[in-house]
Amino acid sequence: MTSINTNTSAMVALQTLRSINNNLDETNNRVSTGLRVNSAADNAAYWSIATTTKSDNGALGAVKDALGLGSASVDTANTGLDTAREALQKIKEKLVTATAPETDKGKLQTEISSLLQGIRSTADSSVISGNNWLSVNNSGDTKDVVVSFSRTGSSIAVDTIQVNIDDFALYEDGTSTGIMDQSRRVANSEFTMSTLTGTPDMTGETVSFDFNGTEVQINAATVAAVGNNDNVVDSAAELAAVYDRAFADAGITGVTTQVDANGVRFSSTESFTVSNVTSVNTAGQAAALGLTNGSSTEAQFERTLGGLTGTPDMTGETLSFDVNGTTVTVDQTVMAGVGNADAVVDTVTELADAYQAALSNAGINNIDVRVDAATNNIVFGSNDEFTISNSRASTPANVGNLGMSDGEATITNGYDAGAVANIDITTASKGEIAGFLKIVDAALLDMTDASTKAGALTSRIESQESFVMALMDANDRAIGTLIDANMEEESTRLKALQTQQQLAVQSLGIANSSSQNVLSLFR
Repeated sequence: MTSINTNTSAMVALQTLRSINNNLDETNNRVSTGLRVNSAADNAAYWSIATTTKSDNGALGAVKDALGLGSASVDTANTGLDTAREALQKIKEKLVTATAPETDKGKLQTEISSLLQGIRSTADSSVISGNNWLSVNNSGDTKDVVVSFSRTGSSIAVDTIQVNIDDFALYEDGTSTGIMDQSRRVANSEFTMSTLTGTPDMTGETVSFDFNGTEVQINAATVAAVGNNDNVVDSAAELAAVYDRAFADAGITGVTTQVDANGVRFSSTESFTVSNVTSVNTAGQAAALGLTNGSSTEAQFERTLGGLTGTPDMTGETLSFDVNGTTVTVDQTVMAGVGNADAVVDTVTELADAYQAALSNAGINNIDVRVDAATNNIVFGSNDEFTISNSRASTPANVGNLGMSDGEATITNGYDAGAVANIDITTASKGEIAGFLKIVDAALLDMTDASTKAGALTSRIESQESFVMALMDANDRAIGTLIDANMEEESTRLKALQTQQQLAVQSLGIANSSSQNVLSLFR
C-alpha cells in the first residue's frame, strides 16, 4: 500500500544511512588517530590498562634518564681516578729516583708537589650535576642511583643502587680518610737475632757485623757505655741496649731494638741485611750474643681475638667467619680432624689448632694462629693484610665463647708515614723515602680497587639501562595490542562503508521519489 503520510521505505533507508554514517565516523576516527580505543567510551577496560601502562612507561623513561646521569657520574669519577693514578705513578718514579745518592731532593720535591697539586685539582674538578665523588667533606656519604620502577597491583616501588662514596674519595676534608689524605701506617723491616746464651764477658773481646755494608762493633767499651762496668752482658734487655749503643757508634740511624720471646729484634724503616758476623778474639762469642747473618722481612699483620670462654661443645654446631671474603668454618668435623673426637673445646690451644685447620680447609695458608701467652687470647698473624668479617654461629653465643670477632688486622711493628698528599722528601732520610714509597704503593692499590668498583658499577648500570629500554619496548607493544587500530582492516572497512554510504543515499533518493508517483495517479 502506498501512503502519502508514511514513507516506510524512506524511513528504512534513512535509518540505514544513519547507521552507515556512524560506522563511517568511527572508522574515520580510527584511521585518523591510529587508535581503535581512543577513550574510555570505546573500551573502558582496555583504555584503563593502556593508560596505566603509558604512565608506567613515562616513569621508566625517567628511570632511564636517571641511569644515564648515574652512568655519567661514575664515568666522571673513573676518569678522575685514571688521571690521578697516572700522576701518582709519576710520583712513585720520583721517589725511586730520590733513593739514589747525591740526588737533588729539592728539585724532585718541586716536581712531586706539582703532581700532588694536579691530583687535588683533578679531584676537585671531577664534578657532574653538582656531585663530586672524589673530593668530599665527610666520610660515610652515599649516593643512590635509581635503577628500576615496578608496580604490583596498586603499589609501586622505585629501586636504587647505593654507592659508598668512601670507596672512591681521594680527599675527605672533614675526616682526612680519603685515599690521598689519610694517614697511613707502614710496616718496619725486622730481623730477630737468636736468644742470649749465658752471660758473655766482653773483656778483651770484639764482635763485629755488617749492617747494610756498614761495620758495627761490640766490645768492652760498648758494654761499659750502657752502664755495665764489669763488661758482662747479663740479660736480653742489656744486650738490646748494647746493640743500640753499637749502632749509634757506627753512625747508623733509624734502627731500633726490642726484646721478644725469640731474642732481640732489629727494626728499621728500610730493608736491611746483617752479614759478615765475626768473633775477633774468642770463637763463638758472636753466637753467645745471638748474632746471626740474615735479611730483614716486613713486620706481620696481626688480629688479636678473644680467648676461650667455657668449654663449648661443637657437636652439631658451626662457627663461620670470612677472611678477605673467603668463608672459614669450624665444626664437629674440624674438631675431629685436630684429634678432638668429643668435639668439646677444652683449652685455648685446642681452639687455636681448630682455627688453623679451618683456615687450611678454606685454602687460606698465609695466616698463622697462635695463643698469646700473656693473655691467653687467640692471635691471627700474616705477612699480608687481612680482614675478618661476618662472624656467625648456629648458636650465636659461640661467636664470643670461641673468641671470634670482626676486625681488620693491624701492623704489629710499624710507624706512621703520614698521608700521600703531604709527602715532602726535601730533608727525608733513605728510610723515610722507603716509607713514602710504601704508602704511595698502597694508595695506587686503593685507586685500582676504586676503578675496579667503578667499572663494575658501570656494567651494572648499563645492564639496567638495557633492561629498562627492553621493558619500555615491551610495554609499548602491549599498549599497541590493546588500543592500536589495524590500519589494513580499517582502510578496507572505510572503502566498504563509503560504498555503502553512496548506495544508502541513492536508496533514500529512490524512496523519497515514490511520492511523485502518487501525483501521477491524479493527472
